[in-house]
Amino acid sequence: MRINITTPLPIVKGNIQEFDMVSAGLSIVENDKLLPKEFIQELKSMPKLERNIVLGKYSRDNPELRLASTITDGIKRAMESFIDTNNILPENIVSIKRDAIFVANSVVGTTEFEECIKFKIKNSYSHFLNFEKVEIYCVPKKDFWDVKGIPEQYVKEYHNDYALNVIREIMRMLISNNARDAVETISQYRLDYLNLELDMGFYRNFSASSGFSMQLQGKRFTILNSLTPDYLTNLDISYNLKNFIIPLIKIINKGTS
Repeated sequence: MRINITTPLPIVKGNIQEFDMVSAGLSIVENDKLLPKEFIQELKSMPKLERNIVLGKYSRDNPELRLASTITDGIKRAMESFIDTNNILPENIVSIKRDAIFVANSVVGTTEFEECIKFKIKNSYSHFLNFEKVEIYCVPKKDFWDVKGIPEQYVKEYHNDYALNVIREIMRMLISNNARDAVETISQYRLDYLNLELDMGFYRNFSASSGFSMQLQGKRFTILNSLTPDYLTNLDISYNLKNFIIPLIKIINKGTS
């Protein structure tokens, strides 16, 4: 099975739960007895970051063990056990991120497998919003937004008052059954965006880089620094049109159907 997948649906509603595999790599190492017991105990005593560094170095220094690929295969096996044992339907799998799985509207009763493999619930959400390269897991009623695909610092500094604020507004309308207002809002936003009538912050790419796409003297590049409105006509605004506005329109259409 693949361990990096996401549903193609633009929006998922209901009880969405995130389950993480506890100390995934080390759990597979210990469960499958891939390293000497004394070394495993030493690894278990280390902080997570240090442990991952040591384990990664050991894997590189001993390529004959194929440790990395064996751990990956073990994580896949653990995910399959989690899905099969809990009878999770394919349509209820929102996303799988290596050692984490997001499931919707499913009853999970078994979280421990074999000798050392354990999953624990990390978060619960009411909605999933799919921007393809960016995923948002959220509880709009509590103003809780978990943005995956953009560094947390960038979300707070560059998008919280702009793109994310648009999403907040749209979602408030959808959960209040104000579909008409949502459609009118995104239509006006799209028009204002294309006419370059919005604040500069709305033209930052809603992406991991969170920069402005520029076109100057025939060259294209991305810049992270803040820009003044003088540069509006030099911006390439196509990224957000394709990867933010159009997906948001799909979210509205699906969310009101």
